[in-house]
Amino acid sequence: MYYYHDTLLLGKKTELLQEMNSVQNIYNNKNKKANNNNDKNINQNEHINNEEEVLKLYSKQSWKEIELLGSILTPPKLSEILLTDPEVLNMLNLKRTELDKEQKIGREAIRLLSILPSYEDNTKRKGNETTTPKAIKPSEKEAEKIVERLKEHGIVIYNNVIEEEINLIASNKIFDKLHLVDNGNDNDNAIDDYIGKTINRLPCKIDIDSAKVLHSLMSFTNPILENIVGKDSSLVELNVINAFNNKKATTTSYKMEPSHECYGDEEDKIYANPKVYSILYFPEGVDDQHTKMTFEFQPGTMTYAHFLEDEEKDLLKPIPIVQTHVPKGSLVLLDNCVFHRIGLFARNNDDDYNRSSNSSNNSSSIHSNDGDENPLRIFVLSFKATTSLPIGVEEPVNKRVIMKEYLKQKIVLSDLSTSKTPKDILLKFS
Repeated sequence: MYYYHDTLLLGKKTELLQEMNSVQNIYNNKNKKANNNNDKNINQNEHINNEEEVLKLYSKQSWKEIELLGSILTPPKLSEILLTDPEVLNMLNLKRTELDKEQKIGREAIRLLSILPSYEDNTKRKGNETTTPKAIKPSEKEAEKIVERLKEHGIVIYNNVIEEEINLIASNKIFDKLHLVDNGNDNDNAIDDYIGKTINRLPCKIDIDSAKVLHSLMSFTNPILENIVGKDSSLVELNVINAFNNKKATTTSYKMEPSHECYGDEEDKIYANPKVYSILYFPEGVDDQHTKMTFEFQPGTMTYAHFLEDEEKDLLKPIPIVQTHVPKGSLVLLDNCVFHRIGLFARNNDDDYNRSSNSSNNSSSIHSNDGDENPLRIFVLSFKATTSLPIGVEEPVNKRVIMKEYLKQKIVLSDLSTSKTPKDILLKFS
């Protein structure tokens, strides 16, 4: 929690909010003008331009400024969390059970946690349509800023950075042709059912198509990964997630938790296990107009939250859960110690979701049918840092979905980052 006794921080926060309000006013005025215009293409282009202006603003901010902005309403939220006295609750006409209900937020939070990449200056315009320029991999300076955010927030979002050709390969030649691989009992590759949801975690076999996808992902993210996990970090996860809703689900989801055993203790001494960072690639995008499933997370939960007692963790229930809304070709960079899960969109949050439901940028999924029919599809790639543990301590075994043969090959980050072509990557896995 952050408190604002420092006048310098107060001044910086006020300056940041004023700048944000100015950009948001421009955004709202342009959007209102576009909505009054019957030309759908103009409306779409206006929205994309406005969205970029907002993302540019957040991209400029340091991790500290983002945290200051995100904690401006800490006093009432902290008070709400700690208020357990029945008499006070009764006097305020409040119920603890209502306060403890899950609260979810979507696009506004995603924007706050996003970085807008640099693009090649090759934009072409056809009538009212504009082709999407190609994203450029982060410079060394940009990579350092992203790593700072990853270390402090546990998550960074990149919107629309993978080219359309690769999105189509992932959608049409990987996801649509995958089947469950018999990978033994060492990996969790079975079908998991969670309160009305069916989540398939499928090990991905590298062929020329998946090698093209992997090469594109590595080309863009390598400067970040090398900075945060190192060239010798091990490939520990390579899979896809297909998540379907079976129509019995409610907005109640299964437990929010990390996918990695992040800390241990030996002889009353606490130590950190080697870090694992993942690239979550959304080739088809995800939004609440096209699917009922999404990736949910609580940023910043990769440190202190792990050391809370069970009853203390219950106090986190009122903390908002962020629901991923991203256009196709987007990446989420994730510290596996962040509390996360596959969950259900909260369509009843009118103030957040309905305001942006016609967002052409975020509704640019490959699928466009009824949300009940479209699965959530994510390509997952994870690397584990090389970190020494205390003498006599064995590294924990975490469930990772990857083909056994790839683990035996002991592929490291530099094996993939130095591959100049998809064929080079294919050779690494052969």
